[in-house]
Amino acid sequence: MCVGVDPIVFPTPLDTCAVDSDCAVVFHQVNCCGTLAAWGIAAAGVKDFSAAETICQGQYPDCKCAQLQTTSDDGSKGWAPEDFVAVCDNGQCKSQGASGCHAGLACKDSMFCLSPGASMGCGMCMEPGSEFAPTCTDDASCQGTDPTAVCVDSTIADCLCSPAKLCKPGCTSGTCAEGQTCDASKHCLDTTCAADLDCPTNFVCTTGSCKRRECNANGDCEGFCVNGLCHTAVGTCSHAVPASPGG
Repeated sequence: MCVGVDPIVFPTPLDTCAVDSDCAVVFHQVNCCGTLAAWGIAAAGVKDFSAAETICQGQYPDCKCAQLQTTSDDGSKGWAPEDFVAVCDNGQCKSQGASGCHAGLACKDSMFCLSPGASMGCGMCMEPGSEFAPTCTDDASCQGTDPTAVCVDSTIADCLCSPAKLCKPGCTSGTCAEGQTCDASKHCLDTTCAADLDCPTNFVCTTGSCKRRECNANGDCEGFCVNGLCHTAVGTCSHAVPASPGG
């Protein structure tokens, strides 16, 4: 039925299936604000369902209100069609959240969206300067114990309670993160550029350095918009790392 407007009886597509490929995700408008629900139906019924849905959406007035997130059969939420997939669950087609995410709102059960290549961090942090996290001031202060070490800023993966500088192995060609270059002093620095074409895919040239492109939707990227930045892959819904005792 078409909820809230003149009744329209949707065709009843077969929802029985044997494998996931027998199913497809369809979207049904549930209020005049444009809010949708994601449903899983048999792929063979998509054409008839879509025709009825077009008529249904045409009857809704413009309510001048905010669209809410789309919800799938399993309770997952998201904004974009690619946030959902269709699966064959015990012989019936159902929709569920895709394994990837574009923002934390697409995840459920208090999970957050971890960007590709990002660290989850740690359950317990270490104080900078402690036995387990000795700090440094410059490259020379690192090379007494390791001639290849350099002094660099800590990251979330280092599990420090506050930012500091740490001794780490110097970089070599190909070991820096995307958009960075290993310089002569063995430090990873943002790649220099004169134009966007000098940067990797999904990066732009900003004040002479390559920075990851900002975005609002996948269409802004050559790939996917994840947490407001362009990537070639979607993010991963993850639980926060549990705090360790005493952490």
